[in-house]
Amino acid sequence: MTGILGALAVGSIGIGATALVWPETGILGTFGRIFDSLSLHMLGFGACLGLCLAGLGARRSGVALGGMALLAAGLLLWPLRTAPAPAEDAVSTGSGLQVLWFNLYQDNATPPETLAEALIGSGADLVVLAEASPLRPVLEKLAGTYPHQLGCRGRVCATLVLSRHPFVPDRAEMIDGARKGRLAAFAIQPAKGAPLSVVAAHLTKPWYHGFFDVDLWYLLDRSAAAEGPLLVMGDFNATPWSRPMQRIRAETGARAPGWPVATWPAGAGGLGLPIDHLLVRDGAVLGPVRPWGAGLGSNHRGLLARIRWPGGA
Repeated sequence: MTGILGALAVGSIGIGATALVWPETGILGTFGRIFDSLSLHMLGFGACLGLCLAGLGARRSGVALGGMALLAAGLLLWPLRTAPAPAEDAVSTGSGLQVLWFNLYQDNATPPETLAEALIGSGADLVVLAEASPLRPVLEKLAGTYPHQLGCRGRVCATLVLSRHPFVPDRAEMIDGARKGRLAAFAIQPAKGAPLSVVAAHLTKPWYHGFFDVDLWYLLDRSAAAEGPLLVMGDFNATPWSRPMQRIRAETGARAPGWPVATWPAGAGGLGLPIDHLLVRDGAVLGPVRPWGAGLGSNHRGLLARIRWPGGA
């Protein structure tokens, strides 16, 4: 029994500690991009197996494996140390805008009217949804609260933007990446104050080489071209400690506030994977990010936060 547990622990810790540096191409690249998002969970699993070994009498081996897992986890999380803490006192006084990101799930069986009422009840000024086709029947109803809409036109209803505030003219577009209508770049103009640039994306899974690269190119390109304070949001199918997310943070210059919120699968709650993200740069500040959407039939949890930026509403 101890031999089996030991082998499982070594394998789990070994993969969790090294997947980040596996090559991008070939079969190793495919599994590397899967496992580097799972790395922290695999290290935790390995540490638990180490504790089991210690309890079964292999104390030295168990403690050593647990120590290795903790060390590897620390190194994995070290790049996240530069994330700015949310300025709660600056964003909790009613200034700024409430923003919501939510992967609605295209096979969502919740009645569209219920979804619409929940979105309106969220109090969000800006709502961006992935896999938004379940909302088609109630777009007109939502227009009463969110008169400015982008996406969900024609046959394609992937990413949908709903805003209380108008878009800046000539700065609102849907982008066809690897699949149609899954990326959006726009700027919203509050009644008073400076505009806020937003890039929103539902990226292809990183291990779908070629397809993911196309989506990532557009995300980085539109982020680089954005003017003024920027919010980058979406379902990136990658955790903060993965190689794809490290590249996104490095090349966009955007950062997340504090510890990430686990979003998938929704049923796992706080033990799930944080693959949905809100990132900011150029003076934009996010308040505490909260999970949203419990009981609405999605396999993701949404992200709700208040954003404030220099000269903003």
